[in-house]
Amino acid sequence: MLTVKNANGVEVTAEGDPLKFHYVSGVSDQLTADFTIPADALAG
Repeated sequence: MLTVKNANGVEVTAEGDPLKFHYVSGVSDQLTADFTIPADALAG
């Protein structure tokens, strides 16, 4: 499991392989997206 804090200091967790995140930008809708990260990319 991966735990991160967003810009508001709220903890968000993700589990599994691949990890999936949904990012919402207050600056531009073009920066709002879903991201999928293979767990082995976080190793090291």
